[in-house]
Amino acid sequence: MTVTIEKLDNNEVKLNIEVEAAVSSFEYEKACKRLAQRVNVPGFRQGKAPKNILEKYVGIAALQREVLDSVLPTIFENTIEENNFDLITPPNVESYEFAEDKTLKVVAKFELKPEVNLPEYKGMSVDVEEYKTPENALDNEIKNLTERFAALNDITDRKT
Repeated sequence: MTVTIEKLDNNEVKLNIEVEAAVSSFEYEKACKRLAQRVNVPGFRQGKAPKNILEKYVGIAALQREVLDSVLPTIFENTIEENNFDLITPPNVESYEFAEDKTLKVVAKFELKPEVNLPEYKGMSVDVEEYKTPENALDNEIKNLTERFAALNDITDRKT
Protein backbone atom coordinates (compact mmCIF):
# COMPACT_ATOMS: atom_id res chain seq x y z
CA MET A 1 0.00 0.00 0.00
CA THR A 2 1.33 3.41 -0.99
CA VAL A 3 -0.04 6.75 0.16
CA THR A 4 1.22 9.96 -1.44
CA ILE A 5 0.34 13.19 0.33
CA GLU A 6 0.03 16.41 -1.65
CA LYS A 7 -0.73 19.69 0.10
CA LEU A 8 -2.91 22.03 -1.94
CA ASP A 9 -4.03 25.63 -1.48
CA ASN A 10 -6.66 26.62 1.11
CA ASN A 11 -5.51 24.03 3.67
CA GLU A 12 -6.54 21.09 1.49
CA VAL A 13 -4.69 17.81 1.33
CA LYS A 14 -4.90 15.35 -1.53
CA LEU A 15 -4.16 11.68 -0.95
CA ASN A 16 -3.16 9.38 -3.80
CA ILE A 17 -3.63 5.84 -2.50
CA GLU A 18 -2.53 2.68 -4.25
CA VAL A 19 -3.40 -0.74 -2.84
CA GLU A 20 -1.59 -3.75 -4.29
CA ALA A 21 -3.53 -6.12 -6.56
CA ALA A 22 -3.17 -9.04 -4.13
CA VAL A 23 -4.68 -7.06 -1.25
CA SER A 24 -7.47 -5.57 -3.36
CA SER A 25 -8.47 -8.96 -4.82
CA PHE A 26 -8.43 -10.50 -1.31
CA GLU A 27 -10.66 -7.68 -0.06
CA TYR A 28 -12.91 -8.18 -3.10
CA GLU A 29 -13.38 -11.83 -2.20
CA LYS A 30 -14.18 -10.91 1.40
CA ALA A 31 -16.68 -8.30 0.19
CA CYS A 32 -18.38 -10.91 -2.00
CA LYS A 33 -18.78 -13.22 0.99
CA ARG A 34 -20.09 -10.42 3.24
CA LEU A 35 -22.55 -9.18 0.66
CA ALA A 36 -23.73 -12.72 -0.14
CA GLN A 37 -24.65 -13.11 3.55
CA ARG A 38 -26.92 -10.05 3.40
CA VAL A 39 -28.52 -10.51 -0.03
CA ASN A 40 -31.13 -13.10 -0.99
CA VAL A 41 -30.33 -14.31 -4.50
CA PRO A 42 -33.21 -16.31 -6.02
CA GLY A 43 -32.33 -19.99 -6.44
CA PHE A 44 -29.55 -19.95 -3.83
CA ARG A 45 -29.44 -20.27 -0.08
CA GLN A 46 -28.38 -17.13 1.71
CA GLY A 47 -24.60 -16.76 1.59
CA LYS A 48 -24.16 -19.57 -0.97
CA ALA A 49 -24.48 -17.66 -4.26
CA PRO A 50 -21.37 -17.89 -6.46
CA LYS A 51 -19.36 -14.76 -7.10
CA ASN A 52 -20.30 -14.39 -10.78
CA ILE A 53 -24.05 -14.68 -9.99
CA LEU A 54 -23.68 -12.21 -7.11
CA GLU A 55 -21.88 -9.76 -9.40
CA LYS A 56 -24.77 -9.90 -11.88
CA TYR A 57 -27.43 -9.68 -9.17
CA VAL A 58 -26.10 -6.76 -7.07
CA GLY A 59 -23.71 -5.25 -9.61
CA ILE A 60 -19.96 -4.83 -9.58
CA ALA A 61 -20.28 -1.23 -8.38
CA ALA A 62 -21.92 -2.39 -5.13
CA LEU A 63 -19.08 -4.86 -4.55
CA GLN A 64 -16.50 -2.17 -5.27
CA ARG A 65 -18.17 0.18 -2.76
CA GLU A 66 -18.10 -2.65 -0.22
CA VAL A 67 -14.35 -3.04 -0.78
CA LEU A 68 -13.75 0.70 -0.48
CA ASP A 69 -15.85 0.86 2.70
CA SER A 70 -13.72 -1.85 4.29
CA VAL A 71 -10.27 -0.72 3.12
CA LEU A 72 -10.31 3.09 3.16
CA PRO A 73 -11.21 3.86 6.82
CA THR A 74 -8.08 2.16 8.14
CA ILE A 75 -5.90 3.82 5.49
CA PHE A 76 -7.35 7.24 6.30
CA GLU A 77 -6.99 6.67 10.04
CA ASN A 78 -3.34 5.57 9.77
CA THR A 79 -2.42 8.44 7.43
CA ILE A 80 -4.07 11.04 9.66
CA GLU A 81 -2.38 9.70 12.80
CA GLU A 82 1.06 9.40 11.21
CA ASN A 83 1.01 12.98 9.89
CA ASN A 84 -0.84 14.57 12.85
CA PHE A 85 -3.46 16.10 10.59
CA ASP A 86 -6.19 18.14 12.28
CA LEU A 87 -9.19 17.71 9.99
CA ILE A 88 -12.13 20.01 9.44
CA THR A 89 -13.90 17.82 6.87
CA PRO A 90 -13.94 14.04 6.56
CA PRO A 91 -11.99 12.54 3.66
CA ASN A 92 -13.89 12.75 0.39
CA VAL A 93 -13.17 10.15 -2.29
CA GLU A 94 -12.96 12.01 -5.58
CA SER A 95 -12.16 9.12 -7.89
CA TYR A 96 -11.08 5.53 -7.89
CA GLU A 97 -9.90 2.92 -10.37
CA PHE A 98 -10.74 -0.61 -9.42
CA ALA A 99 -10.56 -3.86 -11.32
CA GLU A 100 -10.52 -7.24 -9.64
CA ASP A 101 -6.90 -8.27 -10.29
CA LYS A 102 -5.35 -4.83 -10.65
CA THR A 103 -4.03 -2.20 -8.30
CA LEU A 104 -6.72 -0.18 -6.56
CA LYS A 105 -6.10 3.55 -7.05
CA VAL A 106 -8.00 6.11 -4.98
CA VAL A 107 -7.81 9.91 -4.94
CA ALA A 108 -9.24 11.56 -1.82
CA LYS A 109 -9.24 15.10 -0.45
CA PHE A 110 -9.89 16.64 2.93
CA GLU A 111 -9.51 20.03 4.54
CA LEU A 112 -7.28 20.84 7.51
CA LYS A 113 -7.68 23.44 10.21
CA PRO A 114 -5.70 26.53 9.20
CA GLU A 115 -2.45 27.29 10.91
CA VAL A 116 -2.54 30.50 12.92
CA ASN A 117 0.69 32.40 13.53
CA LEU A 118 0.25 35.01 16.23
CA PRO A 119 2.70 37.87 16.47
CA GLU A 120 4.58 38.44 19.71
CA TYR A 121 1.98 39.77 22.11
CA LYS A 122 3.65 39.31 25.49
CA GLY A 123 5.28 42.46 26.79
CA MET A 124 3.16 44.77 24.63
CA SER A 125 1.77 47.86 26.27
CA VAL A 126 -1.63 49.34 25.60
CA ASP A 127 -2.67 52.85 26.55
CA VAL A 128 -6.12 52.91 28.13
CA GLU A 129 -7.83 56.07 29.31
CA GLU A 130 -8.66 56.11 32.97
CA TYR A 131 -12.41 56.09 33.66
CA LYS A 132 -13.56 58.70 36.11
CA THR A 133 -16.79 58.06 37.99
CA PRO A 134 -19.01 61.11 38.48
CA GLU A 135 -19.50 62.14 42.10
CA ASN A 136 -23.27 61.61 42.12
CA ALA A 137 -23.24 58.25 40.22
CA LEU A 138 -24.41 56.23 43.22
CA ASP A 139 -27.28 58.62 43.97
CA ASN A 140 -28.36 58.61 40.33
CA GLU A 141 -28.35 54.80 40.18
CA ILE A 142 -30.41 54.48 43.37
CA LYS A 143 -32.89 57.02 42.00
CA ASN A 144 -33.17 55.10 38.71
CA LEU A 145 -33.77 51.79 40.52
CA THR A 146 -36.46 53.23 42.78
CA GLU A 147 -38.25 54.82 39.84
CA ARG A 148 -38.10 51.57 37.89
CA PHE A 149 -39.28 49.21 40.63
CA ALA A 150 -41.40 51.41 42.91
CA ALA A 151 -45.16 50.91 42.82
CA LEU A 152 -47.39 53.84 43.76
CA ASN A 153 -50.71 52.52 45.08
CA ASP A 154 -53.49 54.51 46.72
CA ILE A 155 -54.28 53.29 50.23
CA THR A 156 -58.04 53.36 50.81
CA ASP A 157 -58.54 51.01 53.74
CA ARG A 158 -56.86 53.21 56.42
CA LYS A 159 -57.82 56.45 58.03
CA THR A 160 -55.59 59.37 57.35
